[in-house]
Amino acid sequence: MTRPIYLVLLSDHVGGAEIRFFRIFKQLIKNSSSINLIFSKGFLKKVISFDEFKDFSSYSNNIKDIKTFSYYQKKSFNTIYTDVCSIVETNSILHFNQNFPATYPKKITHKTIYTFNENSLTRFSLKDHLFFVLILLRANITDILDPVIQLKYKRLLFFKKEINRTQAGSVNPFDYKFNFQQKRNSIVFSGRFTNQKQVLLYANSIDQVYKDLTLQNISIEFYIIGDGPLTSIVNKKVSSLRKKGIIIHTGFMKDYKQIIENSKLFLSIQKYNNYPSNSLMEAMACGNIPITIANGSTKLLAKEGYSYYLPENFSPKQLSECISGIFQLSKQDFEKRATLARETIKTEYNVNLAAKYYYNLYNSL
Repeated sequence: MTRPIYLVLLSDHVGGAEIRFFRIFKQLIKNSSSINLIFSKGFLKKVISFDEFKDFSSYSNNIKDIKTFSYYQKKSFNTIYTDVCSIVETNSILHFNQNFPATYPKKITHKTIYTFNENSLTRFSLKDHLFFVLILLRANITDILDPVIQLKYKRLLFFKKEINRTQAGSVNPFDYKFNFQQKRNSIVFSGRFTNQKQVLLYANSIDQVYKDLTLQNISIEFYIIGDGPLTSIVNKKVSSLRKKGIIIHTGFMKDYKQIIENSKLFLSIQKYNNYPSNSLMEAMACGNIPITIANGSTKLLAKEGYSYYLPENFSPKQLSECISGIFQLSKQDFEKRATLARETIKTEYNVNLAAKYYYNLYNSL
């Protein structure tokens, strides 16, 4: 690639979509110095607070500064595009990565790609749909992460060919250890403490799970990793459970990678859709068996053959029966499912595949 490429990140929060984006950038820049990032300096401070992105300060020559996303949300839809164009070369390729149709250029002056990360249209108003259709029509290429949403818009705009489905990988599985013999009886939930993630539903089910596993003489540890609007409620519930002798770890943990390398089960129980969950990909790379909600496109990642599925509003008894059933598997079957989960990441959701996909996309313009 000889033309400058600018990856524009429209966010003030470092979540799964942002982590995926930065991992892909790190893969791309290994092969081309023409890859650059654009986001606010304040956001950069949040990024480098993550251990795996501490080296981003060394990419200073490849990072350009714009105002915060919250600032642009209060402006017209054209403002971001105009500001970005004012700080890049005229022959640049602009790659916007966003979770919402917050950018609508009145006039396309550069080769432009839009990556759209929403995995549900439940937040979309009619105006949002209209703006997104206009983006699809104006951009050179639109790159949609969720296959259901991609198919919907591809049918709507059947005459436009450049509506691609994103290569969803965000994990290098070889960065994660997988040794089944060293795994412990632990269950991990990792995500924002919100109603959509159903963290309280999980916390309120732990007592039942613990009681049923204790009757089977199975010792177990629980992890609830993250924070968010429901943190105080979660902490109050965890405190009451600990008084019963249940081992629960909660909050943010610096040794998160080691935790999922040693755990056996991972809960990914978000409402509506959880494809492609970054935390689930990381857990599967370590050989964790997924327990998920079979909604949206989630089963494309957490496949039948090694995953377990719950109804969206599951009861404590349903979760307990699911977990108890997994621990009744023979050691051979347990290890086989764990290995299959890891293989899915190696062959289908490897970050190197995603980087190659974008590399080819840039070369096509």
